[in-house]
Amino acid sequence: MFNFYRIAAASLLSAMIVACGPLPAAKGCAFGSVTRLYLGRDTPAGALTEGQWEQFIAETVTPRFPDGFTVLDAQGQWRAADGSVRKEATRVIEVVHSDDPRTRARVRAVAVDYQHRFAQQSVLVSTSPTYQCMDFSGA
Repeated sequence: MFNFYRIAAASLLSAMIVACGPLPAAKGCAFGSVTRLYLGRDTPAGALTEGQWEQFIAETVTPRFPDGFTVLDAQGQWRAADGSVRKEATRVIEVVHSDDPRTRARVRAVAVDYQHRFAQQSVLVSTSPTYQCMDFSGA
């Protein structure tokens, strides 16, 4: 029963949001996106070095996202074409941004550059819509 009420409440809230229209823009708030790029660190030449990573950040990511981004260390797992499960050290770059064609092109350029520069089979790019309120005042 409890799950039924949770589902019903979530459905009602969703319906109310749709019926009422978009949220009003509060000061410092806007609709946008959060994009995460999942970058495996194994290359045909061996593991990516810190120097290679820092050079990639300086030459590719920072110029495209000078307002900022976050880098997270992760451990990735994926299924290879032969069916085997592979694990590798991964870095995740997270960017909060406006959702427009120019920004999406910058995200794509980062992924393509990484894929070519380090001979990667693929780069996972995940983008989610968000209503973001940001305040860097420290309050």
